[in-house]
Formats: sequence, C-alpha cells, structure tokens
Amino acid sequence: MAKKRPAQVPAKKRPAKPKPKPENPPEGAATTDRVSSLRSVGLAVISAAIGVLSGVMLAGGIRIEPSPPTPDPAPIPEPVKSFRVIFVKESGHTLSGEQTAIPGAAEIRNFLDAKATQEGNIAGWREFDPDQQTSNEQATMKALWEAVKPKLIPPPCLVIEVNGKATVMPLPATVAECLATLKKAAGE
Repeated sequence: MAKKRPAQVPAKKRPAKPKPKPENPPEGAATTDRVSSLRSVGLAVISAAIGVLSGVMLAGGIRIEPSPPTPDPAPIPEPVKSFRVIFVKESGHTLSGEQTAIPGAAEIRNFLDAKATQEGNIAGWREFDPDQQTSNEQATMKALWEAVKPKLIPPPCLVIEVNGKATVMPLPATVAECLATLKKAAGE
C-alpha cells in the first residue's frame, strides 16, 4: 500500500507591502545624462592635455597663458685687477697706414698709460717682435710673453691680459677699433 502524504496546510498569506515604484524617467533619459557627463569629462581631459602640450592651461573656462621663460641674468663681470697689453708686429713687414699708427696713436698711448697695470713704475704695455727676448723685462711681462708666445697667431696681433687670462687676437684695422677693443677689455 502506498503511503499517503499528509495534506499540506497552506500558510497564511500576509498582505504584501507595496513596493514603491521608482519614478521612471522618460526612456533613454538616464543614459543620455550619463553619456553627456562622460563626454564633458572626456572633452575636459582632452582640452587640458592639449593645453599642457601647447603651454596653455584652461581653468574653469579661463585661458591662462604661461609666462615666457626669463633669461638668466648676465653674469656680473669680475672687476679688472690686472690689465696688460702687447702689440706684436713683425719688424720686417709693412702694415697698412692705420695699423702702423695704432701703438703710436696718442689716444691709445694715453689710455694704456692710464689703465694698464704698472710694474715698478713702468707701463703695463709693450710693442714686441714675435722673436722678442724678454731677459731684461719685469717678471710679470716676461711671464705673460712666455705664456702667450706658443699661442701667437701670425702678426700683426694683439695680446690682452685681464686678471691673469691672456687673449691673442688679430690687430684691429683702425685706431678707433683698437681703442674700443682695449676699453672693453679694461672694463669700460
């Protein structure tokens, strides 16, 4: 015989609480707002990236131009403590009239007498031949000549020593150019 199953007693049903119905926006509206929001964010990111790459920043719709880089300030020249000059001319060569006049021009001699560093009450400038012997020179001029002699360029040339650093250059073409070169080297 088959066993009978006891009859199931239906449970009491409680009345269901009504679920609040969400306010349904019009179809597609929520999606559109979300897409618009994402587009705005994406455009802002792209705009910022372009601004950074082009050097222009946008802040709240305001264009901010970067300030141009400021150049490094020019170095302050060191005060001239020593200033010596040697005019180097080959004794057998003929120079132009202007170059021949350079060491003897009154404005050049007056300037060098006033500005060139003296040693033992002797002016700090000379006229030398490239083969000049310096055995009877003051120690400083002798040392300067020995230091620049291997660096000489074909004469006529000009040696200017400022604060222990000597420069060898071609002799300027005119008295005015030479005086301007000397004044600049002397810190004027």
